[in-house]
Amino acid sequence: MKRFNHHILKLILICIITMHSFSSDGQVFDFLEGKDKVSIPFEFKHNFLLIEVRFQNVVPLTLMFDTGAEHTILFDKVYTELFNIPYDRKIKIYGADLSKQLFANVARNVRMAIGGIANIPRDIVVLDEDYYHLKEITGINIDGIISPSFFNNMVIKIDFKKNLITLYNPVAFKAPKTFEESEVEFFKRKPYINTTAKLQDGTTLNLKLLIDSGAALPLLLHANSHSSLEIPENVISGKLGVGLGGAIEGFMGRIESLNFSKFKFSEIITSFQDLSDSKIAQNEINRNGLMGTQILSRFTVIFNPITEKVYFKPRKNLKKAFKFDKSGMIIYAFGPHLNDFIVQGIIPNSAAEMAGIKIGDKIKRVGIISTKLMKLGDLLVKFQKRPGKKVKLKIQRGEDIIHKTLILKELL
Repeated sequence: MKRFNHHILKLILICIITMHSFSSDGQVFDFLEGKDKVSIPFEFKHNFLLIEVRFQNVVPLTLMFDTGAEHTILFDKVYTELFNIPYDRKIKIYGADLSKQLFANVARNVRMAIGGIANIPRDIVVLDEDYYHLKEITGINIDGIISPSFFNNMVIKIDFKKNLITLYNPVAFKAPKTFEESEVEFFKRKPYINTTAKLQDGTTLNLKLLIDSGAALPLLLHANSHSSLEIPENVISGKLGVGLGGAIEGFMGRIESLNFSKFKFSEIITSFQDLSDSKIAQNEINRNGLMGTQILSRFTVIFNPITEKVYFKPRKNLKKAFKFDKSGMIIYAFGPHLNDFIVQGIIPNSAAEMAGIKIGDKIKRVGIISTKLMKLGDLLVKFQKRPGKKVKLKIQRGEDIIHKTLILKELL
C-alpha cells in the first residue's frame, strides 16, 4: 500500500509540474522554449564538466556542472559588483570538511544564457571570496558551479561521449530501453544511490552514495559513517581533492569492489574521509560517501528527479583500470596562463621524495618538453605511466636550475 501511494504521489507531482510549465510565468521549463528537449555542450577537463555561460548575457564564464551541489554558485563577487546586482541576504555555508563556516550572498533573478538557450533569471549564491581556488588546483579557469536546481525539475542526460547535457520535459520523456534502470533518492535535488561495497578484508557493506559530478575522483567513503567501514591498512595520507573551503584532507587506498545496478568495479582507488558524528548530524549528511566522475564518465547517465530513477548505459571504457599519480607530488598551477607548475606537497616514500624533489620546486621541463607548452592536466598524465618508468625533470629551485629523474612508483 505504501509503494502504491508513493507512485500516486509522483503522478500528482508530474501533473502539477505539467500545469505549471504552461503557466504565464514559465519558470519550470523555461529552458525548453516550448520544445521537448534541448542540448547543452560541455567540455570534460580534469574530470570536471565545464559549461560556458554568459552572465547577464554579457560576460562569458565557465561553470562546473555539479550534481552534488544544492546551489548555483559564483566564486568571485566581482561579476555581481560589475552589474551592481543587489544581494537579498547573507548566508552561512559549510566548507568541505563541514567544520569551517563560510559566508556567501544570495542574489535574486540573475540572468544567464547557456549554449544559446534562453537568457533566464535564476537565484544564485555569490561567495564573499574564492574559497575553492580551483584555478590553481586544476589549471583551468572555473568561475563557479551550476547545480541541477538551475534546471528545475527537468530530466537531465549526461553523454560523456558526445560531451552533451540534454534537458527533457519529464512529461514527454520516455525511459530508453537500452539503459539499465536504477532507483535513487533525491534529497535537496541531489541523487543518492544504494550500492554494495566489498573491502580488502572481505567485509561486504551496503552503502548509500551521492552521485557527484563535481567530484573528480572515483569513490570517496566517510570512514565513520558505518560501524564496519574502516580505513584500510595500506593507505597514503594527504589531500583527497578540493571543496568549498579548501583542500579535503584524508587517506587514499583501494577497496576490492563496488556494485550498483548490474555493474561491478574492482580494485577501485578510494578516498577515505573521517567526519565526526556531530558534523554528520548538524549538516544532514545521510550517506556513506560519494561516487565521482571517474566512475560516472564510464556511462551515459540520465537522471529523472520526478520518478526518482537513474538510467545507466555503459561505454567502452567501463572496465578500464583507474589511473593514479605515481610521482607523489601535489602540483598547483600559477601565473597568467596557469602554466607555472609549483610543487605544493610531497607524499612520504614516494618517487618524488626519493628523487629529492622539495616543496616549492618549479617544474620547467618534462623530458624534452617545456612546461610552458603544457596545461596542468597534460603534466599530470606524465606521472600516471607504468611503475618503474623514468621521467626526467628540469627543476628551478630558487635561483638554481637542477635536473632530477623520477622513477615512478606504485603507492597503493
